[in-house]
Amino acid sequence: MILSHILAMNNEQALEIVEVLNDNKMLLHAMLFKKTVFQKNTITGKFESHEKMMVMAIV
Repeated sequence: MILSHILAMNNEQALEIVEVLNDNKMLLHAMLFKKTVFQKNTITGKFESHEKMMVMAIV
């Protein structure tokens, strides 16, 4: 068993990841939740926040 955390760009991509794991009989349990990610803008040097979907899966 492995606990993995996967960042997805949006809800649809997160659900697709769960579906692929489930179709390949690899998924035991999954949770989806929103996560705020901070990325540094290379032009301005400031940090910007982005909301992404997190898939926490036990495979």
